[in-house]
Amino acid sequence: MAGKICLVIACVFMLLNKVNSQCSATSRRATETDTVNAEPTYLTSPGWKTAYYSNTDCRWTLSASDATHKIIVDVMESYFEGSPGCSYDYLGIYDGNSLSSTATKLCNNLRTGQLFVSSGANVMLRLKSDFSVNYPGFSLRYFIGTDYAGTGCAAMQTLTATSTVQYLSSPNFPDEYDTVNDCEWTITSSSKSLRIEVIFSDMLDGEVCYSDQLFIYDGTDSSSTKLAEICDSSATFIDSEAYYSTGNNAFINFKSLQSGRNRRGFLIAYNETDTVVAVASTTPSTTFSTCGSTSLTITNLSTPLYITTPDYPIFYSSNLNCEWQVTGPQGSVLQIKVLDFFLENSEECFGDNVKIYDGPNAEYSRLALSCGEIGTDVNSTGNIAMLAFKSDGSTSARGFKYQVEAIGSGTPDCVNGNPTDLNATLERQYFNSATYPSNYGSGITEQWLIYNTLSYDYEIVIETVDSRIEDSVNCEFDKVQLYEGPCTTYSTLATFCGVVTPTYTQSNGLYVLVVFTTDDSAFYRGFNISYYLQEVTTSGLTTKQIVGMIIGIVIGLIVFGVLMFLLFKKVIIPKLKSGGHGSKLSLRSRRSSSSSSSSSSSDEESGKRKRRLKPIPKASNVLLRPSSKYSMKPKLPSISQTKSTTLKLAATYSSQSR
Repeated sequence: MAGKICLVIACVFMLLNKVNSQCSATSRRATETDTVNAEPTYLTSPGWKTAYYSNTDCRWTLSASDATHKIIVDVMESYFEGSPGCSYDYLGIYDGNSLSSTATKLCNNLRTGQLFVSSGANVMLRLKSDFSVNYPGFSLRYFIGTDYAGTGCAAMQTLTATSTVQYLSSPNFPDEYDTVNDCEWTITSSSKSLRIEVIFSDMLDGEVCYSDQLFIYDGTDSSSTKLAEICDSSATFIDSEAYYSTGNNAFINFKSLQSGRNRRGFLIAYNETDTVVAVASTTPSTTFSTCGSTSLTITNLSTPLYITTPDYPIFYSSNLNCEWQVTGPQGSVLQIKVLDFFLENSEECFGDNVKIYDGPNAEYSRLALSCGEIGTDVNSTGNIAMLAFKSDGSTSARGFKYQVEAIGSGTPDCVNGNPTDLNATLERQYFNSATYPSNYGSGITEQWLIYNTLSYDYEIVIETVDSRIEDSVNCEFDKVQLYEGPCTTYSTLATFCGVVTPTYTQSNGLYVLVVFTTDDSAFYRGFNISYYLQEVTTSGLTTKQIVGMIIGIVIGLIVFGVLMFLLFKKVIIPKLKSGGHGSKLSLRSRRSSSSSSSSSSSDEESGKRKRRLKPIPKASNVLLRPSSKYSMKPKLPSISQTKSTTLKLAATYSSQSR
């Protein structure tokens, strides 16, 4: 839906028209009848939102007030035990007045968007459960559907409002259409304001109303102030919404194009009223679905904005990381409501999930972590909150639609007990345990709620001036606990006991809750604490911390220089001196070695020359040389071997002489 300005939500009318069903824990076989009119009647299962009862078989027979009218059953939410063929628990919707009529059974989890239109003037509803698992049940509404378009789609039609509620619809309602329409109606009263309630919408929606558009203007034509622009489908339209004119005229314009998709249009109720509701703003509320890091601003307290998954209600894509930072007017808080929610379910929301943070980024306390079919409504504690959506690479689903509205600030809803409110400013202030400096008593629980009165640009500083509390391991007995928010459900900032004077800073929220508890023994004087605000720098450090870091770095450099000087003087210089003598000796050794090597080389060369000039050895010398191949002992030749060798040498010499 684009451009809705919700001035009055019709929950009041839901309460007025709710069926006081006889189906209950003590009457699980109740059979009831009801006459259906154009005004919606709301029906919920017994134990709705907790659990329906086991072995229940309740039935409601509905009949239209006019036999020519059809009955519309709009199931807004349903949660049942799933089973093949809905064989365990289910809501049955029968197109007639008996169980033999054509039936549609619901036994799944549907946050919104189930619509049934009867073919005649009768419908039967049946709630059936077995003996075991129970779920929250269903919430639905029913009303008659007929064509209230009149002649407005042929030419401008003027309608006269009275104190009696009358109705206006798209042509051929509640039957489906896919046609081109441009219908105009002027509603006028004698002298009173007009109340116009949009009961039902089933059109082609999107981030921009591109095909079907229903406009409501505060005057006689389209140049008047626009109260609403609506194009919700039955899946995204949540409940009736009412708008009020400031005068006695209103102009209604309905446009549609052919799109290849069938839809049912709209149903409006109107009447004159003495109630005058001033239009707070002409700025249309906006729906945002862009993925990435998006900053959104709400400029006033009465104009909500809407955040959806990309392409909602078409299934979102895989591997998305989307962040929306919403900022409201200074001094306000943000009310974040779930209008529709259907994500992949996973253990501890490890897969697709939505996280809502109580501040501008993920460093602040997390208010909610949601997945599956049930989201969580939350209120921020300041004027900024962040919604983060992540999808993995597997299953996707319809997604979500949140309404974010800025409202007046007050004590956060989660605060329990009656803490002492402390408003932190730039000036240092103090608080202490009740009987300080006298000893505290037993079984005490005292609370103080410190509030940052400026903005997220400042952080709360808490300095312990004096502390004498019973000491124990992990502060098991008496202790002071600090929380990063207004309630004990927030993360613990610190816990201390004993004789200590710690200092803490809270830069991740606008509140700090301080809780002092004691047991029934060992009583001491307690504590005295100061608190004040200081500016947070862009680096996340305060000016005082930055100056301290600079001084620390300078002192560290001086100490490092002195240590290096002493190290050089006492260790490095003596080692260099002893290392120098060693080098000289080594040089001499190298020179001697070089000389020896040169001498050895000369001797070797001389030996080679001598070997080349060496005469043929005598036979006796050859025979006496050791043979390393076989034995270390010399082997003497025999006489016959010696004689043979001598004759061979003589013969060789004789042949050479010739």
